Amino acid sequence: MQFLNSVFLISLLSTSLVSALAPRSSVNGPCTGAGGAPGVCISTSSCSNGGGSFISNACPGTAADVKCCVKTKCASGGSCKWTSQCGGTTQSGLCPGPSNFKCCTPTSGGGTLPGLNSVQTRNTRAIIARTKKDFAASQRKRACYVAITTAFQESSIC
Repeated sequence: MQFLNSVFLISLLSTSLVSALAPRSSVNGPCTGAGGAPGVCISTSSCSNGGGSFISNACPGTAADVKCCVKTKCASGGSCKWTSQCGGTTQSGLCPGPSNFKCCTPTSGGGTLPGLNSVQTRNTRAIIARTKKDFAASQRKRACYVAITTAFQESSIC
């Protein structure tokens, strides 16, 4: 009987230890999505509403509706990343999740838009990103023209 109690106690302790050491995620915490893309553990509805896509089993220890959400395209050539992972320029309001999960656009490689300087390009890209989010597809071309004109005018004022 003593032996069975010892085996039971060891089994119970090892199960508790394994559970305690198992990786756990938290809501609004980081995760790794498909292809190694940076993601955030949020509800599937928040992910879909924010334009992201999600994968299962990447946010252990969270509720069943919390999945790893990634958004690989935002703004002009950007992708959603944690601000600590971004080596470029971040833009708010384009990614699902917490405030430190933002659209990251590269500072190099993207270059300036034809006929615009770097300030005008940055302003244009910010307006275009917002336009893509806020306007219907049939209105986007006109909105992009307005974005370029607005960015050009605003950068000339300062």
